[in-house]
Amino acid sequence: MKGIVAITLTISICLLLTACGSPWFITNQTIAERVTTTTTTTTTTTTTSTTTTTTTRTPSTNSQTKTSANVTTATAAAVTGNSRSPVLAAPTDYTVDASFFDDAVFVGDSVSLKLSYYAAASGELGKAKFLTVGSYGVGNAIYDHPDTKLRYQGIAYTNVEEAIAATGCNKLFIMLGMNDIGRFGVSTSITNWATLLNLIRSTCPNITIYIQSMTPIWTGGEKGGITNARADSYNAELKTFAANNGCKFIDIAPYMKDSTGGLATAFCSDSFVHLTNEGAKTWIQVLKAYGNY
Repeated sequence: MKGIVAITLTISICLLLTACGSPWFITNQTIAERVTTTTTTTTTTTTTSTTTTTTTRTPSTNSQTKTSANVTTATAAAVTGNSRSPVLAAPTDYTVDASFFDDAVFVGDSVSLKLSYYAAASGELGKAKFLTVGSYGVGNAIYDHPDTKLRYQGIAYTNVEEAIAATGCNKLFIMLGMNDIGRFGVSTSITNWATLLNLIRSTCPNITIYIQSMTPIWTGGEKGGITNARADSYNAELKTFAANNGCKFIDIAPYMKDSTGGLATAFCSDSFVHLTNEGAKTWIQVLKAYGNY
């Protein structure tokens, strides 16, 4: 009887966390099952990587990366106020307008889910499409988790590359990592990015890929491996990865930080990682400032 109660309680907790889209809980799959899944998909991933190696895009001689220095000196100015206020003002010298995103698709987790709600209500990202789901990450994307599906026009997709192709978009804006750094650490997360990029390009070889830095965590709300120190390290390596793999990189994080290095209070809805409308608005301002470079 105690065993039945324990199993019931475990299932209930998993379902509750999954329903809430908690970004530190990726799936209810055990580590053993995850290892099994990784093993069975390694052959497929390797085959895909081999196939796409012949079509890899060499890094451009032009700067394909917006470094933190570029971002912070472009138009940002210090914002006065308490220590939990944004350190940088959102840029206002836009290089694109909302229509630039009409043929764009955004892929992300529950942080990007908030962006999708704000964009739909405000129209600030034109006709942009969104493939977002709570607890999503690079790890989910490359290991084909049946419980983590992306939906587009009523169809559920297990494979992210198929979902992206279904949108018919020419631009891909992708922000993933919050759920990855806590579970896999920085190094493995970046390694997984290489696999993900090959999968996407094998199906959408001509799509322009914009990798976005992950947003910070509210200082005081860090938990487990989801810390600002780890996020900063991840973003630094992700910037290098983007430059070395022919992707554009947009550094969202600096505009979201307060003086402690965490997510500014005005941008945080839950003392953790999720955004307010103001946070989503600032994110879009950064996209418009650096979308066309």
